[in-house]
Amino acid sequence: MQIIERVAQIDPALSSFESFDDKKRSREESRKVDVFDASSALENTDWDGLIVRVIKVTRATLLRRAKDRTWDLRLDISYYACSSPVTADKAADAIRGHWGIENRNHYVRDVAMLEDASRIRKNPGIFASVLTPTLGSRFR
Repeated sequence: MQIIERVAQIDPALSSFESFDDKKRSREESRKVDVFDASSALENTDWDGLIVRVIKVTRATLLRRAKDRTWDLRLDISYYACSSPVTADKAADAIRGHWGIENRNHYVRDVAMLEDASRIRKNPGIFASVLTPTLGSRFR
């Protein structure tokens, strides 16, 4: 992970893409996606030839507090390793598309299968007490 962060800090970006989303209620988010070449930094490592690009996503989100009508700023930086030579706009689409799938999957599991209504989530104490002696003896 340190090598990936170092690539994004030192090397110039091969391509960049910026987007702004203000269609969400009480939230405005700007995203900047930068793509870097990872091949020189990963030479003679186990990842040589497997990771081709490093993707850095910087998000700045303004969250509106309804109580006092002020805005809070949240900054987030994420790094991704990619095995194919992508451009920043394609990487941005792929990352956003992935979270769309994750969110739809969670909705299906929660609504259709009532995952959040599971008794284990509401009262894990009984289940935890059943497993504790078994796990405790296993790791001694």
